[in-house]
Parts: sequence; structure tokens; C-alpha cells
Amino acid sequence: MPKNQDAKWVIQDVEGMVDLTFIPKEQNRSYKKLVVTRADLNVALGYYNGMLVNSDGDKIQIKNLLGIGEKLYLRV
Repeated sequence: MPKNQDAKWVIQDVEGMVDLTFIPKEQNRSYKKLVVTRADLNVALGYYNGMLVNSDGDKIQIKNLLGIGEKLYLRV
């Protein structure tokens, strides 16, 4: 998740099998703090676009696939 939560996320791997962008549309944040435990959860609902490559080398186009992305900070 970029520092600006409304910005486009770029999702890639080093082998070139994942090349996606995630465009968030709705954000939901939850923050809890109890004594020494802290949880900060950001969940975004949005759309994935790009391409995936399976183990056989077949390319799978992704266009406007509805999904979620999340960022969790947890301290126990």
C-alpha cells in the first residue's frame, strides 16, 4: 500500500509472473490499542487490472476484477 492510501497500488514479482495494479475505491480503517497490544488494519475495496502468468507460461488478463487489499500492523 502506498503512503497515499487512495493512490494506485503496483503489485509485481521478481519472476515476471505477476504484474497487477489495484485501484482502491472504498477504504475502511480499524485501530485498536490495549495495554501493550496494538492493531492497525486498513482494508480497501477496489479493482485489479493487469496480467498473471501461470506455471505453464499462459498469460491471464485481469480487467476490472473486484477485490480487496489490506495492510495490517500488529504488535503483540
